[in-house]
Amino acid sequence: MSGSDLDESDDGSTGGNGEGRRQQTFRRKKFVKLTDEDLGVDWYEVLQLSQNDGSTEEQIRTAYRRRCLETHPDKQKDHSDEAFKKVQRAFDILGDSETRLAYDSSRPFDDSIPNETLPANADFYATFGPVFERNKKWSSERDLPSIGDDNTSLKAVYRFYDRWAHFQSWRDFSHLVELDEIDDSMCREEKRYYARGNERQLNHLRKEEQQRLRTLVERARKNDPRLRRKREEDEARRQREKEERELKRRQLREEEERRRAEEAERERLQREEAQRKQLEIKNEIRQAQREPAGISGAAWPP
Repeated sequence: MSGSDLDESDDGSTGGNGEGRRQQTFRRKKFVKLTDEDLGVDWYEVLQLSQNDGSTEEQIRTAYRRRCLETHPDKQKDHSDEAFKKVQRAFDILGDSETRLAYDSSRPFDDSIPNETLPANADFYATFGPVFERNKKWSSERDLPSIGDDNTSLKAVYRFYDRWAHFQSWRDFSHLVELDEIDDSMCREEKRYYARGNERQLNHLRKEEQQRLRTLVERARKNDPRLRRKREEDEARRQREKEERELKRRQLREEEERRRAEEAERERLQREEAQRKQLEIKNEIRQAQREPAGISGAAWPP
C-alpha cells in the first residue's frame, strides 16, 4: 500500500462519490494486500456494479449487501460458500478507499497519447478527444472540460488547456513496486520511516505520469486547429502592424526628406537673391564712381 495509509485521522464524511473517495484519506479498517490474482479479477462485476469504477461508496455497500443475500451458502443448493467468499473479498477491496484506489489504478488502461505531429488529413478532435476523455478518470478535480469542437469559443479552448495543464492525478502506482507494509501496530516514527521509503519508490512513477499528461496537453495545443488559426491570425496581424509601421516610418522619412529638400531650396534661393542684391549694389557703386569722374574731366565754356 502507499504511504498515504499512514493517516490515522478521519476527516469526516466520504462525500458519497468517487471524487470524494479519491481526494480524502480515510482510516483503514484492516490491511488488505492485493495479490496478482486479485488484480486479475473484475470485482465490480462480482458485485454486479454496472457503474464500474464510477460507483459511489453507497452503491458499493448496497450491492455488497444484496450479493451477500444472493450468494449466502444457505441459499445455495450445494451449500457452497465459494461465491459468498468472493463477494466478501470484493468488498474487502472495493469497500476500502485506499485498497480500491490501488485496485482501480491497476486495471487495464491505455496510456498511449497521439504523436507530436499528426498526418495532414487527421481529424484532431477524433484523435485527441477520446484520449482526454479516458484520462479524466485519474483527475482529482471534478468536471474537467472536454476538448470541444471547431465551433468552441477561444475562451473555452483556453480554459480547457489551462485546467488540463494543472491536472492533478489520484492514480496509485503501489501495485507496480514492492512497498513496505504499514500497519496500525507500528509506532509513529516507524510508520514515517517506512512511508518515506515507499514515497521515494512511488515518486518516480508519479513524475512519469505527470510528464505523460503534460506531453498530451502540449501535443494537443500544438495541433489544435483553433489555436493554429489564432496563431495564424495573430501572425497576420503582427505582419500587418509591422508593414504599417514600416509604411509610417517610410512616410516620415519621405516627409523629412521633402522638408529638407524644400528647406535646402529656400536657402538656395535666398543665397541667390542675396548674391543678386550684392551684385546690384556693386554695380550701382561702380556706376556712381564713374559718373563724377566724367564731370570733372569736361571743359568749361569760354
